[in-house]
Amino acid sequence: MKWIAAPGSIHQNQGETNMTHVTNDFHPPIRGRSDSSRMKVVGVVLYLLLLVGLVLVATAADAASSDDYYQRRPVSVTIYKGISPYGTNSHDVLNHVVIDLTRGQSARLEGIELSVIGNEVYEDAIGVNIGTFYSAVGGKTTGIQLSGVASATGDDVRGVQFGGLAAVSGGDVSFLQAGGLAAVSGGSVTGLQMSLFASVAGGDVLGLQGAGLAAVSGGDGGLVQLGGFAAVAGQDVGVQGGGLAAVAGGDVKGGQISLFASVAGGSMIGAQASGLASVSGSDGVGLQLGGLAAVNGGSFTGLQAAGLASITDGPVHGLQFAGLANVAEENYFAQIGGINVSEYMVGLQAGGINVAQEGTVAQTGLINVVEEGRGVQIGLMNVIEEGRGVQLGLMNILIEEEGIIPIGPITRTQYGPEKVEVYYDGIGTANVGYRTGTERYSSLLAIGLKPSDPTIWTLTMGTGYKFNVVDYRGKLELEGAWQTLNEGEFWSENPHWIASAKLLWSWQFTDEFGVFLGPTYNYYYSKVNDGANLLSSAADAPSNAGDPFTSSFIGFQAGVRVF
Repeated sequence: MKWIAAPGSIHQNQGETNMTHVTNDFHPPIRGRSDSSRMKVVGVVLYLLLLVGLVLVATAADAASSDDYYQRRPVSVTIYKGISPYGTNSHDVLNHVVIDLTRGQSARLEGIELSVIGNEVYEDAIGVNIGTFYSAVGGKTTGIQLSGVASATGDDVRGVQFGGLAAVSGGDVSFLQAGGLAAVSGGSVTGLQMSLFASVAGGDVLGLQGAGLAAVSGGDGGLVQLGGFAAVAGQDVGVQGGGLAAVAGGDVKGGQISLFASVAGGSMIGAQASGLASVSGSDGVGLQLGGLAAVNGGSFTGLQAAGLASITDGPVHGLQFAGLANVAEENYFAQIGGINVSEYMVGLQAGGINVAQEGTVAQTGLINVVEEGRGVQIGLMNVIEEGRGVQLGLMNILIEEEGIIPIGPITRTQYGPEKVEVYYDGIGTANVGYRTGTERYSSLLAIGLKPSDPTIWTLTMGTGYKFNVVDYRGKLELEGAWQTLNEGEFWSENPHWIASAKLLWSWQFTDEFGVFLGPTYNYYYSKVNDGANLLSSAADAPSNAGDPFTSSFIGFQAGVRVF
């Protein structure tokens, strides 16, 4: 081989070397410099690959040392309890793909195991674990565990666990746990837990828990908890429904419904309903319904209604409705029921008996009672100790007269006057009346007979206002009265009455004796007759002879007051 170089280069013949310096100008060949650079790069790459290889070898060695305890079996077919062509040492076997012809056993699973009868994995199982009758994992299950009868995992389940009769996890469950009869988790459930009879979680449920018989959570009940007979959450729950009972030890944030009892140990936000009783231990916002009772331990905002009693221990901003009784510490809208009681009331009370200790209230019922307040009372009996407002009823009772306007036939006060009066009215009846009232307002209840026809009797109820003209003795009285007429029977079934407006002058000679007289304007209404036997003195008054018969006339009234 012969190299022939240009001037200034090196000449080399095979077997000898001859180097002659021809010229002073020497330039290293470009090709030789490129080869040197490439050799340096190759060296660096080889060095790096060596380092990476050493790291990988060290890592593999460490991993191998950690798995030294296990015998890995990539693919295996077992006859009974791990007996296979590999041997019988199932307690230290890590299976990847295994088919158990009867019952399988292994230390660990990282892959797929299919068992004709069932399988037992002493430690963790990662992958798919299926047993015809049972599947048992002593550690954690990550993946899918299925069996026809029972699936059990001693620790957490991350994935799907299903048992034809029961699915049991000693730890937490994430995603899905389902059992034909029971699904049980010793820890929390994140996802879905379902069973035909009982679903039980020892910790919180973050998702849905449902059961045909009972759904029970030791912690939070999750987003939705449903039980055919009972749903029980140790702490908070979103929506909870139980056929017989729904119980949450904490707050309900959504809804709670049951046939008999819905109970929230804490607050309730949303709707709570039951056929028997709905109970919230703390504040409530929304709707609370109970077939017999609705009870709230704190404040309530919304509608509270029950067949018998609606009770709130704090203030109510809304409506309370009950067939028997409504009770609240405070109410700022309305109570409607048989008996309504509120320490402080701002709004309406409507029922048989209404009681408010104080406030601004409109009461309508048979008996209305306010200790101190403002407003209106409409009923058979109205009672107020002090305040400002109007009483309209058959009997009005007030302790302090200032600021109260009583309208009705009987008014009783602590210091008000009481008189018996005898008077003659414009239709020819003699009347005996009981007059009560205050210094300014008067009430009248009277009964009368027509001397010319004893079969006619009347009942008169009136109320009026008094103006002092001559100190306390001479007064001008404006009075309105309603007089029902009864002819030949105790009480006329058809409307038969006279409405009167009276302007009376009264003079009280002594505290025990006085007189009064004055004109009256009367409007007669009847569906019985034309009133000729009653209104003979007003025969020329304008009238309507149709059905009903009406007439208006001017009359006169005079009488005395005693006692």
